[in-house]
Amino acid sequence: QIPVSTVLDQSKIVRRVTGFALAFNCRVRGYEIHVGRTTCFNAGGRPFALIHEPGKKASWEEGWVDENYRIIGTYIHGVLDSPTFRGEILNKIRLAKGLKPRIAKGGRMGRFRQYDKLADHFEAHCDVDKILAMAGIR
Repeated sequence: QIPVSTVLDQSKIVRRVTGFALAFNCRVRGYEIHVGRTTCFNAGGRPFALIHEPGKKASWEEGWVDENYRIIGTYIHGVLDSPTFRGEILNKIRLAKGLKPRIAKGGRMGRFRQYDKLADHFEAHCDVDKILAMAGIR
């Protein structure tokens, strides 16, 4: 169980954020979108990040991570798009399993290259025009 309490309210928070993932020693960015406030009791863990809105000085602690890095709670959407953060979290898992860490590769755009490769493979091995005609698209 994550040691937090959330109270819903009328105000909806939607904002870009950037900051530092304290437990993973790297920068993070993304956006918050939520309704209400969550209070963390930090029992058996610590805050996930120290974040702020880009261009503003005021910062705050956000989220929660357990002592073993096995449970993370955050309102930062898109946090896994950062190759550095994604690499850090995957390396924590690798080390826990007795595996060697790896250097983070590719960013958010890397997945689009993979989508293109998948589309090329699909088009090479399927009759796309026939599929589209059957779907009533062509």
